[in-house]
Amino acid sequence: MTSLKELYEIAKEIHPFAYIAGGFYKDIRKGKEPKDIDIFFYNNSNYNLVCSIISDYTGIGPIFEKANCTIGKYQIVKPIKIKDRLLYGKPENLVPTFDIDIGRFWIDNKGLHSTEDIEEMNYLIDINCFNVSLFHEDEQRSFDRRDRYENDYGYTCLRIIREEHISKKSTNCSMGGGY
Repeated sequence: MTSLKELYEIAKEIHPFAYIAGGFYKDIRKGKEPKDIDIFFYNNSNYNLVCSIISDYTGIGPIFEKANCTIGKYQIVKPIKIKDRLLYGKPENLVPTFDIDIGRFWIDNKGLHSTEDIEEMNYLIDINCFNVSLFHEDEQRSFDRRDRYENDYGYTCLRIIREEHISKKSTNCSMGGGY
C-alpha cells in the first residue's frame, strides 16, 4: 500500500523538477491504494529525467503516451499546454485549477500541502463528499469527473462552483448535468 512517507521520498527524488499532485491523498486517507499518482512539473523541462528517476525508483519501465508517461501507478504529466491550460507550473498556481476540490493536494520536498483548508478537506473526504469547480474551457470534463466520483467512488457532490476569474458562483449538484 502506498504511504505518504513513500510519496515524500519520491518527492525528494524528483525535486527541484517536479512534484506529486491530485487525488492521491483522498485515497491514502481512506486507507485505499491510489488509482494513480500524478506528477507535474515546475517548468517545461526535465520530463525524460523525471521519467527515468521514477522508473529507477519503481523498477518498472516507462510507457510513453501522447500527454504522459505511465510507470506503474505513476502518471508523469507531460509539461504541455492543452486547451489554453498549462499542465505545469508552481503547485500553488496549477493545483487550484483542478476541478475536484478534494484533489487539490500536492507533495513536494517540504511535505504535504493543499490550496484548501486541510481540516475542511479531511472532513469532506471522511464523509465522502466533494465540490466541483467548473472552468469554462472544459466544463464537460468536469461533469464527467463529477459523475465518476459519484458513480464509481461513492462520493456525493455538494455543489458546483462556476469559476469566473476570481469570483465564484455556486449551485447545488442535485441539478444534474447542468444548471
